Amino acid sequence: MNFDDLFSGFFDRDFYESTKYKAYYNKDKTKVIFVFNTLGISADDIKINFDKDIMHVIGKTKVEETGATNSVDYKLRLDMQEYKGFEFDSRDGYTYVYATLAEAPKKVEVKRVER
Repeated sequence: MNFDDLFSGFFDRDFYESTKYKAYYNKDKTKVIFVFNTLGISADDIKINFDKDIMHVIGKTKVEETGATNSVDYKLRLDMQEYKGFEFDSRDGYTYVYATLAEAPKKVEVKRVER
């Protein structure tokens, strides 16, 4: 049993450490918003880098009062041809990466046919 399963009844969050992130479209479907758990990391210490098709979210913050260091190191493979730009911000223990789509997704029409 992993940590998330063991404590799932105690924490009410959209996603947990084992899933690393959650992704969804904005309202007009022009961006994909990736949300990463960066609890305990100062917003100034979060960095996002790209290496070919890998988005790398890293951060490390030392807590002076306790001497502890909180850190994250997430890697996510993306099809970079789907995106034309990225922006991010961090707040309330999460880092939001706004990935602007190269083209808005097209609605696929499915029709039932009689044969």
